[in-house]
Amino acid sequence: MGLLKDMDLVGVGGAVLSKKAGDELTGMGVRLVSRFGSAECGFLLSSHRDFRGDGECKFLRVPRESRRLLTFENIDDGGDGRKGELVVGKEWSAMAKRNREDRSFATSDMFEKHESTSQSYLPLIFSCSEGRDLKSTRRYGSLRSRELLFTTQTMRARLENYTH
Repeated sequence: MGLLKDMDLVGVGGAVLSKKAGDELTGMGVRLVSRFGSAECGFLLSSHRDFRGDGECKFLRVPRESRRLLTFENIDDGGDGRKGELVVGKEWSAMAKRNREDRSFATSDMFEKHESTSQSYLPLIFSCSEGRDLKSTRRYGSLRSRELLFTTQTMRARLENYTH
């Protein structure tokens, strides 16, 4: 554990780290950063934050320079309006695929906005199919109470070795 605590940052990418592992690591002083991206658009969000007072590694932040290009379209029918689908604007320079008439890309990835911290979002559902529109399938309603986080077996095993 000392090795991880001594690092400036410990990055996790390719899969979301379980809440339990993330909480344990940050609770022990590890400066954990998750990165989120897609094959279609590259790197989009990260959990980089002020580590001195913010241990919420599970929330991904929109970088200041990307805020006009990354938006969250409300898909929370009848809810509190905090759930949204990540949409990448047409001006995004690393976009390999577009799936909307306006040349933007709807990722089909669903997030929930943090209650008090602006530009921070909790991943709820990551799409495994290309360009599937969450609004048209309406499947998100049945998933509203489930937080779907996935972790690769390899990463989980490696990190569990550090916490025991």
